[in-house]
Amino acid sequence: MKRLSAILMLMLCFAFSMSAETKFIEQPLRVQRFEGGLKFGLGVPFAAPQGWKPDFNFGELGLELRYNFKDTPWDAGILFMLQDHHWKMEDGEGYSGGNCNAMLLGDYNFRQGRKVNPYAGFAIGWDINDSQLVAAPRIGVEIFHHIRIESTFYLSSHYASMFMISAGFAIGGRPRTMK
Repeated sequence: MKRLSAILMLMLCFAFSMSAETKFIEQPLRVQRFEGGLKFGLGVPFAAPQGWKPDFNFGELGLELRYNFKDTPWDAGILFMLQDHHWKMEDGEGYSGGNCNAMLLGDYNFRQGRKVNPYAGFAIGWDINDSQLVAAPRIGVEIFHHIRIESTFYLSSHYASMFMISAGFAIGGRPRTMK
């Protein structure tokens, strides 16, 4: 758990130190209304069902579609996530599986429309395969309007909860040109 806290702190420090301006929260720039993207990540579980232990790191593949609210730093959208996981029981028997999550999300962008845009958000949804509720607080940074680096805690109501670090590519959401 100390390692996870250290990783989160380093990501926050990196995201905010990359900002060249002295203001922390700035007036958002007008950006394109819709954006979307793909993300790929690796993670580790930090809570597991009784008698289970992870066999190796988990993987994720996600698709996000977001709507940027006009003249605000807020966006909202949907997230579709596929996760791959492998477990071993105490008796040595292995278990492999995957989750398919459909989630609603919302983010606050601290420097909306800038080349370095730290954000924090929250997603909540349903794991379709295992019929369980999943909540996901997340922080990240979008660099040059396209590259997204993110850390997310997936908190599950039944099976394992996990910490993921992902990298992705966003399309849209750049500053709008005024005519």
